[in-house]
Amino acid sequence: MAARNALKVLALAPYPEEAASTRFRIAQFIPLLRQHGIDCELKPFIGKRLFARLYDKSSLSGNVTGIALSAVARVGHLISAGKYDVIFIQREAALVGPPWFERAVSMLLKKPMVLDLDDPLWVQYESPVYGRLVSRVRCLSKIDEIIKRSSHVICANEFIAQYVLALKTNATVLPTIADTSRFSPRAGYTNGKPLVIGWIGTHTTMPYLESIRPALERLAEKRRFKLRIVGGGSSLKLRGVEVEEVNWSLDREVDDFRSLDIGVYPLADDGWSRYKAGFKAIEYACCGIPFVASPIGVVEQIARETGAGLLASTQSDWFEALDKLLSDSSVRLEMGRAGRAFALQHYRLEDQAARLSEVLYAASSRNSNKRHLANSATLNR
Repeated sequence: MAARNALKVLALAPYPEEAASTRFRIAQFIPLLRQHGIDCELKPFIGKRLFARLYDKSSLSGNVTGIALSAVARVGHLISAGKYDVIFIQREAALVGPPWFERAVSMLLKKPMVLDLDDPLWVQYESPVYGRLVSRVRCLSKIDEIIKRSSHVICANEFIAQYVLALKTNATVLPTIADTSRFSPRAGYTNGKPLVIGWIGTHTTMPYLESIRPALERLAEKRRFKLRIVGGGSSLKLRGVEVEEVNWSLDREVDDFRSLDIGVYPLADDGWSRYKAGFKAIEYACCGIPFVASPIGVVEQIARETGAGLLASTQSDWFEALDKLLSDSSVRLEMGRAGRAFALQHYRLEDQAARLSEVLYAASSRNSNKRHLANSATLNR
């Protein structure tokens, strides 16, 4: 139970906790925020049932109805928003349409808003399922306005923070992190034979994995391994490669990472990927899994700093890096242990919760002892 004089925060997210952005950017901190005198209530725009079928074209009519009902529910949230001290918004208050909720909060209720950005929502993109319709329906051009209306923006990396600072809004960098007490190495650092190269993602990021097809097929000509794909949502056939595809499950999330001997994190060198939070690399490091990644944005930085990642740009790079890890157990072990050690030192939930509480208190006009956060990007390390 929250203390009577606790800072009351309404946290809004487009997706339920089944979405990594909601789970790791808000939900996992709620219990820790209570220790800092903050009562945070999370209200997603859509529920878990709608989220599960959101990218299923056969459910389009039902999805439209569900989103409409969610918008009505958001109106109710706006009516009750007046009792909170701070409105904390992860990405956007509503999944579709203009920023009507954010406008009402800042102009009518005059409540301070703190925005959390883990992706570059200002970058227009094409959905693998709905094409460019997503950009139009979601009104992604609204993100600049939401940033400007916010008292502070919490950013997943320095690249997002620089964009926010250019719009004259305060920014603090807090990387997306996992609970190292849960995301931890399995007993022993190998599955035996064949070794498992793995990728965990969604249907939207599946094209990244497909981009290294030539390297994987060439690798299979030299070495035996299993490719484990979690959450890809489509069948991937690779010449000579033993492929295991499984659906993503929240209950199996940690075990899926632990089932890998080597992780892969390919990305495209485009406007979206350059701003990505690099969370998959952090999860690999937490679980003591050596990985190979594209040297894009903050992912390159994480790979170098943790010591858990090798970098690959070309198909030859991917082949050589994966071949090295498959052939040398001592290298895998050394990189895995380095990543785990870095995670334990730099990815502490308690430290991140304390920094987040500072931002929320600073945004609250009722806190007479609030700490001023300067208009600059600061990294929690």
